[in-house]
Amino acid sequence: MTTAAAAAADVLSGLGLLPGSGSVYLVDMASYRPPDELRMVMPELRNVGRQWKLYMPETERLATKVLEKSGLSPNATYLPPAVHPCHTMEPLPCHGEAHCEAEMVMIGAVRELLDKTGTKPEDIDILITCASIWCATPSQAAMVINHFGLREDVQAYHFGGMGCATGVLLMALVKDILRARPNSRLLFVASETTTFAFYPGMEVSRRVSNVIFRMGGTAVLFSNKRSDALRAKYRLQHHVRFHTSADDKAYRCISWSPDDEGHVGVYLGKDVVDQAGAALTMALSAISPKIMTWTQLGEAACNLVQKRWLGVQGLKRYQPDFSKCVDYFLIHAGTLFVMRVYLGPCAVMICWWSLPHNCTYS
Repeated sequence: MTTAAAAAADVLSGLGLLPGSGSVYLVDMASYRPPDELRMVMPELRNVGRQWKLYMPETERLATKVLEKSGLSPNATYLPPAVHPCHTMEPLPCHGEAHCEAEMVMIGAVRELLDKTGTKPEDIDILITCASIWCATPSQAAMVINHFGLREDVQAYHFGGMGCATGVLLMALVKDILRARPNSRLLFVASETTTFAFYPGMEVSRRVSNVIFRMGGTAVLFSNKRSDALRAKYRLQHHVRFHTSADDKAYRCISWSPDDEGHVGVYLGKDVVDQAGAALTMALSAISPKIMTWTQLGEAACNLVQKRWLGVQGLKRYQPDFSKCVDYFLIHAGTLFVMRVYLGPCAVMICWWSLPHNCTYS
């Protein structure tokens, strides 16, 4: 940003027309789009996949069933070459191939973001990278630093082992770090290294992850600089998080572990939908009052008064129409089924509002 624009931002902030210190801005983001030869076109994939050594008819039926409920696009998602049926006759879920995928995705996303925002590597003060399963040494954060030549005093962290929602969970950390370190820019890079997570065994509870995991990653530039306020796309206002691992069922419903034959994969228990639904309900209940319109808050208050103080029987809990207070939902591919089960009619609206997400990021 030019000196004049930075000065204008300071003036507007002083007049109360821009948020002041302590604000966390999302300046811009870039989602990595793999080359077209890695695109998954389902009719073609079915024909080629039947020639795989691991092919079984029940696997194809499982894939079709899961894809119908996931909301993933049938022709706009990608797989890395090491586990793509059109590029290999058998999967190669090894460290070397995983590193190639991570480098392609993370470096590609960061390069696009730096070009888009005109940011130089030396402008980055803090770096956070994350991936749900694959964790290398040197870390993915070190890989980004090495490739782009970030400063020696850059504050860098890598997170893993927290599942495919790690990127969302870390937004709380992003906010806390930037509020504790004024006048800083933070580069956040989230990816899913699908190669290493591929499961070559026969257990159905571990094969589901082969169907819903895809290749992709996103780089996001955050800042608390007032000079970035005018060009920022968003300002981080609210964040809620619930951790249910104190419950044994929640703790054991998902794991990265071996089956009886020693093949390692992502285990998804039968009660994962119930556990995810419970956490989702808690999160929506907590965030709703922060984003609802004044009219909706009034309706919710009336509903509460009728139930608690007037004793009205048979009155359902108030559920807001999110289309009046939310522009976009960016949700996990496996979440649509959970939402249909737990939110009923409300989920239909959310699924519709999520259409830009399904078309763009799946």
